Amino acid sequence: LIALGGYVILSFRAVLAGKRSRLDLRMWLPIIPAVISAIFWFFSAPDPRFAGAAFWILAPWLGIMVLFLLLKSPRRAVVYGTIVVPVGITALIVAGGLQSDFNLDGTGFPSIPVQLTEIYQTASGLQVNVSANPNDSLELWTAPLPASPYELAQLELRDGNMRDGFSMGATPAATKSNAAAGN
Repeated sequence: LIALGGYVILSFRAVLAGKRSRLDLRMWLPIIPAVISAIFWFFSAPDPRFAGAAFWILAPWLGIMVLFLLLKSPRRAVVYGTIVVPVGITALIVAGGLQSDFNLDGTGFPSIPVQLTEIYQTASGLQVNVSANPNDSLELWTAPLPASPYELAQLELRDGNMRDGFSMGATPAATKSNAAAGN
């Protein structure tokens, strides 16, 4: 908005000074898709995460348009602006990102978190490692196998071997009803 205001003020000043040749309406062409996108965003889902690149295109290009009016060589403003502005923004993003929790010390992959586990015994006698923390049960990370985020009483080995996989055994109530029905 500041760059747009600066461009409007400088363009009025150029018109009043009789320098209409400094105004180039083709400079508005690159921001037309971004403006349409911003308008659509505003009426459909006005949350910044859904704005996409509309504002990232509008801000630097409006800055380039202001430089276009300020400098004596307008073509250089466009050439240097299209190179310097994206490189400057990228440098700021990279410099800001390197200050986060990103650790460049050491080699290899970062360490894997450790989740405390406890043993849960199913109805078939299978011992399964489950999370000891009920608030964080889905991430078992380095838990020894067999491990499950859920306490499933019917879980059993297929053929007594983990290589053959697991199955969900019938519940005792379902077994009794099947036997009574003659199945």
